[in-house]
Formats: sequence, C-alpha cells, structure tokens
Amino acid sequence: QQQQQQAPTAEQLRSLDVLTMAAKEALRLTSHPIGTMRRVMDPNGFRVTVGDDNSSSSTTTSSTTTTSSYTVPEGWFVGVPHILMSTNPAVYEDAWQFDLRRFVPEREKAIVQQYAWLPFSGGRHMCPGRDVGMLSVKSIVASFLLHYPRMSLAAPLPPVTFVGGASIAKRKGAVVVTLQ
Repeated sequence: QQQQQQAPTAEQLRSLDVLTMAAKEALRLTSHPIGTMRRVMDPNGFRVTVGDDNSSSSTTTSSTTTTSSYTVPEGWFVGVPHILMSTNPAVYEDAWQFDLRRFVPEREKAIVQQYAWLPFSGGRHMCPGRDVGMLSVKSIVASFLLHYPRMSLAAPLPPVTFVGGASIAKRKGAVVVTLQ
C-alpha cells in the first residue's frame, strides 16, 4: 500500500534552491513572449547606438570600429524581443544548452543586471504575479517528483523553431518523458 504524499507548502517550495535554478533555466529557454514594447515619451526622442567592440553589427577596419546612431522620434514604439536577450551569447555561454548552474546566486546577479532574463518582464513593468507564477511552476514539478521520483526524457529534445517568424519559441515535435 502506497502512502499518500502531502503537497509541499509555499515555504518549502521557496527553500528548494536547485528546483528554483532549474525552473529559471527552463523559463529562460522556453518562455518567450514577443518582447517588450515601449513608447518614446521624451520630446527629444530616444537615441540608439548600434555597434561597438563586442557587437556583430559593427564594422571593424584595422583598429577602428564603426557605429551607427539614430534617434527614435517621440510617440514611436521601441521593441526588444526577449528571445534575443535570453540567448545572448555575450551573457550566456552555450546559450541554447540547459545549465541550471547559470542561476547560482553569484552568477544570477550578473544576468539580472544585464536584463538578460525576462520571462516576467523587468523594471517597473515586471509582472506582479511573477512570484505566484514561479511557485506554480515549482509546485507542478515538485508534485510530479513526489509521485514519479524517476522521470527521464524518452527521446532527445526536438529543436526549437519560431512561430510565424516572430520571437515565440516552439519545439519542433513533442517532448516525450518517461514516468516511473
């Protein structure tokens, strides 16, 4: 006779550091809203500079780097696709590989400071339900682990594709898991 396991409490879920790191890494690779859109409110516009020593959009000849600057006028919208930020190779080594160690506290601080992890957006526009969302993800995984202590991928993960040319990530095929 199997003993019924109790669901973990919110406090227990908050204390599961490895599960938190795994959930954050999973959200980094899979949670890609189209992006952040903001309207330029400054009457002088918003100045953008593209290209620097670390950018692939810059043109370097001998020891000089070419950059382009322009001003987005007041009233226009500026959009930033989150997929580009959460897979930026300047921030994430092997950006498309799952590595929960990216979110150990010492490394996570640098990621957050660069606005490179945004499944719940960021700044003053950050999702007010982000804590409930993270607890929900962790609760579902913890419940599976309580009932199926051995889970494994039954096949390799299918590659990621993008829906309609937008920045919404989707797997090309099913993710098949074996539960024991």
